[in-house]
Amino acid sequence: MSALGPSFTARMPRSLRQAGFHGRTVTVVLTADLVGLVGAEGGDRPIPIRNIAGLRAGLGQTTYGHAPELRLFLASGETLRLDPVADPGDAAAARRSYPDFVRALAQRLVATGHPVRIETGVGKASTAIFTGLIALPAAAMAAIAAWTWHDPPHAVVERWIARGFTSTLALVFAGFVYWFWRAQWPRRVAHPAALEAGLPRR
Repeated sequence: MSALGPSFTARMPRSLRQAGFHGRTVTVVLTADLVGLVGAEGGDRPIPIRNIAGLRAGLGQTTYGHAPELRLFLASGETLRLDPVADPGDAAAARRSYPDFVRALAQRLVATGHPVRIETGVGKASTAIFTGLIALPAAAMAAIAAWTWHDPPHAVVERWIARGFTSTLALVFAGFVYWFWRAQWPRRVAHPAALEAGLPRR
C-alpha cells in the first residue's frame, strides 16, 4: 500500500456491517491509489481510486446544527455514505482531517483524467423535507403580507407600515428558504475548490 494520506473516522454504515465489518465506527484512509476502509473491531475493504466515479460532500441539517456527510459513488453503481464523527481524543485534528481527505480525494479523482462526478449537497429527500418545513412559515408570512395589501388598515400611515413590514418579512423568509435549498440540494461543481461549500469550517 502507498504512503498514508488524510484519514477520518465515520459511523459504521449499515452496508459495511452487512459486508462483515464490526464495530461502531470505521476508519477511512486515503493513499495514492486507493481509499481504505477499516472497521474498529474487524473488517477491511480497499477501494481503488479507479473504481470511484465521484463524490458528494455536504452538511446535513440536524437538531444540533450542521453535520458533515460524504457519499462515494463507485463505478459499480454502489453509493457509500460516510458520516464523519469527531475523535474525542483530538477533536481539532478530526475537524482538519476530514476536509483534507475530501479535498485530496477530489484532486486525485480529477487527476485520473476520467469523467468524475464531484458534487456538494446532501440527499434530495432530506433536502426536500427540510425545505418544505421551513417554507411553511414563509408561506404564512406571504399570506399575511397579501392580506395587508388586499384589506389594509384605514389609516394611511398604519397602512403603509403594515404593508412594508409584512412584505419585508415575507421576502426575508423566502430568501432564507431559497438559500437553504441551494446550500443543501445536490449539484455538480466545476472545480474541486468549490467543495468548500460542503465542508465544515475549522
